[in-house]
Amino acid sequence: MKHGSQDKPKQLFWEKRLQGLQALDAQTSVLRNVDLPAALKAVGPNVEDQTVLQSVTTALHVFPGPITGQTEARHYLEKNPGVFLNPSQPLVISVQIENEDIARQEERLGLARHQLEKALRELQP
Repeated sequence: MKHGSQDKPKQLFWEKRLQGLQALDAQTSVLRNVDLPAALKAVGPNVEDQTVLQSVTTALHVFPGPITGQTEARHYLEKNPGVFLNPSQPLVISVQIENEDIARQEERLGLARHQLEKALRELQP
């Protein structure tokens, strides 16, 4: 019988291994990169926007708890590249979602649904 936590250890800065890789389509054309929202600010030494995107999507997919971002002060995390970053959180500064953010997203979703409904109606014979 083993004692203590049986969680698999997580490598720090695993996202850096994927840095510089790009998605390609069937014709080997590079796909357009996704732009991050202004609220998501990268943290960590030499972290690029695409690395942040990979980090956020993985956190949403893998970790069952809330995704808040790194909780330490930005200057502390940027000053020391060997600093311990919370591996269960993406490489972004801590993010607070406000009611206005939710309302804006609901509005965008409603518009997208309306456009999709209109496109589907135009396809109907």
